[in-house]
Amino acid sequence: RQAVTTGSAKALQQNQHLFAAAINAISGTRLELNRRRGIPHFLNPGLFQASIQRDTLDALLGAIESRLPFAREVFKFRTSAMKIADPGWVDLRAALPIEGAKPDWQTGVDLSSSDFNRGYPAMGAFFDELIEKQWVDYSARSAKRPGGFCTTSLLSKESRIFMNYENTLNDVLTLAHEAGHAWHSRILREARPLASRYPMTLAETASTFAERILTRGLLKNPEVDKTTQLLVLDAEIEHMLAFLLDLPIRFRFEEAVYQRRSKGQLSATELCQLMSETQRRFFGESFSENSPDPWFWASKMHFYIEKVQFYNYPYVFGYLLSQGFVEKVDREGTNAFAAFESFLKLSGSLSCEDVVAKTLGEDISKEAFWTRMIDGLAENFAAYKSLMAEQVAS
Repeated sequence: RQAVTTGSAKALQQNQHLFAAAINAISGTRLELNRRRGIPHFLNPGLFQASIQRDTLDALLGAIESRLPFAREVFKFRTSAMKIADPGWVDLRAALPIEGAKPDWQTGVDLSSSDFNRGYPAMGAFFDELIEKQWVDYSARSAKRPGGFCTTSLLSKESRIFMNYENTLNDVLTLAHEAGHAWHSRILREARPLASRYPMTLAETASTFAERILTRGLLKNPEVDKTTQLLVLDAEIEHMLAFLLDLPIRFRFEEAVYQRRSKGQLSATELCQLMSETQRRFFGESFSENSPDPWFWASKMHFYIEKVQFYNYPYVFGYLLSQGFVEKVDREGTNAFAAFESFLKLSGSLSCEDVVAKTLGEDISKEAFWTRMIDGLAENFAAYKSLMAEQVAS
């Protein structure tokens, strides 16, 4: 991991003026357009795209930063369990050195179908339909691009999933994630075209909720061995680190870029310094002096997307909001799914605040809601630590 990071840094340094020019041009153009259009703050266009108010974003970020000790504890425990002596940014997504199950396509489909039908029958029936109708392009072929996504036609009212299935548990989770997007579109099938378009903040709620349904099913399944359960929980731990450390760092970095860009252009050196400072602030004592990746800003595509501004916090929003529906399922059982489907139906018609108020009965403009969602993640972390201890002992 360190070799890859060092090697890529050399390539990025050689072309640093191009990356700095690009990020200055994008941020500078947006700031100038905001000025001419009378938009008072650089966050406003992104908030409009996300269909949230500034108070809601501030509450989300305030909760995340108040719970940084928990996120750091998760990072330190995971890297310590892997015997990484001096953990840094390159270790954020280090692979757990455990040989686990390698489910082929049919096994992955059977696992997903079983858990969806048991945990959320309506979605289970839909999942079986999309598999039967072969709406998933899953084979890993030469020249096929990596990644996964779901797209839906307003004309045919059908979804198609693109992914590369390579016999890993993460691929099973990716299938569940994209099936969640497809389920969202199925619920909106009868909606008017404009009402079927929803913001990224709500788009990622259905997908992460589907992953949670699958994860919970695998952890409760007596036929799933402890090693596989540990790897499933490890994927959830990676999500925690991504959504509570990585993505908030990206937001705070990008926010600072706009604040400084309003006073003039930033050099590549200044951008590197800003990225390192932001990473250190979030990781705190869990980072050593040389642990940050100062060139992360140059390598991350999300900073250079033209149409979507601040392509970071909507993922955190969707992830933590899905925790709210997990809580509701725990309290109300299958009755909670009616509220979830109402949430999906309203996602293209109302603001995020109004959708959540009507379906979850929560005020997402208050930090207390988001803090409770983060605190709810501690249960999976405790299970992870317990299974990790068993693995080490054996």
